[in-house]
Amino acid sequence: MENLSFWEKVKSIFEEPIQSNFYDKNAAKYRIQVVDKFNVKKKYKVLNNDLINLTCGCPVSDFTICYFQAYSIQDDVFKTECQFKKKGKIIASFERTIDFKNKEIINDKMIVKKEGKGICTNAFINQIITGRLMNFRLITLQAAGGINYSENNSEFWKGYHHWGRYGFIMDEDYHEKFIIWGLQNERLENSLWDLCMTKDGTELWKEKGFSWYGYFDITKNSLSIKRLKRFFGSKNISIKLE
Repeated sequence: MENLSFWEKVKSIFEEPIQSNFYDKNAAKYRIQVVDKFNVKKKYKVLNNDLINLTCGCPVSDFTICYFQAYSIQDDVFKTECQFKKKGKIIASFERTIDFKNKEIINDKMIVKKEGKGICTNAFINQIITGRLMNFRLITLQAAGGINYSENNSEFWKGYHHWGRYGFIMDEDYHEKFIIWGLQNERLENSLWDLCMTKDGTELWKEKGFSWYGYFDITKNSLSIKRLKRFFGSKNISIKLE
């Protein structure tokens, strides 16, 4: 099973598969270290490739080396780190907490040096595909940026507008804050996704938006999945995630 092509395992999920995982042709470039003192892999029948794909897969097509580390911190939880380098320089790095009991992936940190290459999107798609195959329910994160980072290299932290368009839903407290923000800025949208599906709403949020915590429901026919498909459709990307 571990040697089976990633796309062979998930070919029924995508209608016309967009290439998001370049692991098969780059496997030799990985340096993998997994320490599992709590025997989570055995308990949940998890392979090293599963940990990699739940973290980010291989969202980069051109790199020199990838360092992947994973260690179990309790009976049901792994911490993972994945770093891609090209000629000694970091291209992208990812840190995750993977909770096999509660079926939740926490996207603790993600830094991508090369924007506009689809790396963030590819990593997210890889998480959804593998998470669905392994019956995970949620991907959660802090969408950082906006006015909270106005004095801390705000151009670097763009998650606050990026993930809302992808179907992440604000936690209840942040949703209430968003509604109040909307009234203050003469906007009537009931969600960040609705706001950022408009050009003027996106520009307003980029200027005056704030950091928030949220979740993506990866289960079948969820609101998150429907929003993601509509957003991808607006970019002429055809996917099937039923």
